[in-house]
Amino acid sequence: MLLQDTTFVFGQLMMPREYLPAAEATWSDNPLNAALTLVAVIAVVVTLRDLRLIPALLHSLTSRKGCEEAEYNMQTSRTRTWVSSVFMLPLCLIADRYLAPESRILVTMGLVTGFLLLRLLIYGMIRYRILGGERFRYAYTCFFTYSLLAAAVSLAGVGVMNVAGAADETVKTFVISVLSIFYLFFLVRKWQFLQNSYGPFTTFLYLCALEFLPLGILAALWVR
Repeated sequence: MLLQDTTFVFGQLMMPREYLPAAEATWSDNPLNAALTLVAVIAVVVTLRDLRLIPALLHSLTSRKGCEEAEYNMQTSRTRTWVSSVFMLPLCLIADRYLAPESRILVTMGLVTGFLLLRLLIYGMIRYRILGGERFRYAYTCFFTYSLLAAAVSLAGVGVMNVAGAADETVKTFVISVLSIFYLFFLVRKWQFLQNSYGPFTTFLYLCALEFLPLGILAALWVR
């Protein structure tokens, strides 16, 4: 009778604290993730002073001439590359939260950094060997235009979907779709820049070396 009295209180089963299931830790419970998210928010707010880039970015998206003009303008190109670099952090956080097999933000950032450095290394080697001109440089640097647009759209979309209470799988599908669409836009623009100078077959070989090889290595390491 004593056991019943101490075990049930007001008709509810009272279990010792050590038997209660622990709440499952979420992605944001990781202190490093939370700290990097705060840094990303501050960095993105700082870049809002460069909103003048928006017309150039949209023009680059809609036409090859607009993209070429943005690359030719040194101030626009440098500012765009800087802002794109800043947006890599929130993009890494989104990828780690929704796309990675498990939360490992430092590994995610390392893989993305390695991908960018490998692109730069291959670009430098090929350009030095063939003495590539301005269009060859444009074909490389326009990547930052489309990565910035992809990161901005992903960030805005994920924010809205989180407020709306969307499921993680829905957010994941959205992010993959956005990244794929802007990467295809980038490949089309890069093809246009290179084809005018090197022809279709050589352009395809350059795409394989400059883009598909680094992306394939990134994908292989990502799923491991």
